[in-house]
Formats: sequence, C-alpha cells, structure tokens
Amino acid sequence: MNFSSFQMPAADAPGLAILPKGAGSHAEPDTARGFSASLPSACAQAQAQHWGLSLASGQQLMAAGSQGPLWRVAEGWLALIQPGGDGNALVQLAGPGDIAGIAALSGNAYRETAVALTAVRASPELWRHESDRLLLMHAVMAQQQRQARDMARLRTGAVQGRLRHLLAMLTAGEGLLPRKALPQLRDLAQIIDAAPATICRELGRLFPETTRQPQGSACVA
Repeated sequence: MNFSSFQMPAADAPGLAILPKGAGSHAEPDTARGFSASLPSACAQAQAQHWGLSLASGQQLMAAGSQGPLWRVAEGWLALIQPGGDGNALVQLAGPGDIAGIAALSGNAYRETAVALTAVRASPELWRHESDRLLLMHAVMAQQQRQARDMARLRTGAVQGRLRHLLAMLTAGEGLLPRKALPQLRDLAQIIDAAPATICRELGRLFPETTRQPQGSACVA
C-alpha cells in the first residue's frame, strides 16, 4: 500500500481517498461560535485562536500550496500528505499538542495537505515576537524527530507491532479506543502498509467480537 496513486483534491473536492468517501474537504467552523473556517480576517483568526475549529474525519484543514496560519492540534489526529512528482505520500501524523503547517513559520505556502484521520480540534498558533517564533521552530524540530521515529515504527517490523503502536498513538496511552471510533479500515491498512485482511485479523484479536468493525470494513473479526 502507498499513497502515490491518490489524486490531491481541488479546493472544493471531496476528501482524500485515504479518508471516508464523500466527506467534506474543509474544516467546518464550530457552529456555536460563528466564525469563518477560512479565517479571512485578523478578527476571525483571533476567534479561532480562542475557540478552535472542529473537523470531522475526512475534512481538510489545509491544502498544499495554499497559505494560512500555523496550526496547533488540540484533539484528534491529522494525516499530513505531501504531493510529489511520483504521486502523493503520507509523510507524518500530527496528534494532540503537535504543530501543523510549519512552512507558515517562514511565511511560505503549506507543503502538505492536512486531513482529519479522526475527529480533530485545532487552533491557529499565533506569535507576537521573533523570540516566540524561534521557540516554535525549536519545538517543531523536536516534534519532527519524534514523528519520523513514529513513522519508522509504523512501517517496519511485524504487522501486529505496527498496529499496536498506531493504536497506542491514537489513544495517547489511555487504553484502546472503542472499535467504532477507529479510523476506516483502509486508512489503518495504508498507514502501516499492510493488507486490509491482515488488519482485520489483528483487530479481531484486540477487540471483543461484540464490538463494531471499523467504518468501511467488510471483514469479520
């Protein structure tokens, strides 16, 4: 499994193929807060900074090649997908506390498209002084080293170990997610580079038979 054959969507296209089919491509504002998801003004950015944006699984937070703010993930997980000459590639996962859209630190366009792997809440990470920006850059360097280690663990070794590490990341050490709350089966398979049938078997060993299959799964645990 790889992401090279997936086509990056236009701004108004459905979500990426690694996520639930038919899901919207952009973050929807929290309707109780009433600010624009596109953050067109300093006022809207200030509102988003205070309240955050909520995304359902499959919604897009930012698109490669566009410009916008730096983002801080408060809850959930983003898949960061990078376009390239040979196709698209999943390069990192960003979870609670992580920063996304790091090119914004240098005033550049985003290099990755960020799509919600699970339900996500994120806020713009703003700074006032150059010293604040430098601190963020140091934090990003440490974050990227950890993310690289995580991706290596998700792509090498026995499938059971890879899947367990992914589930541990998604739950942040708080135990197993309810099976119905897991990402789609095809997403789990593509993230750890394994066959969906293999993921089915391993999930069947981790979850009771009475729990639901991951959304989009046709397998029987």
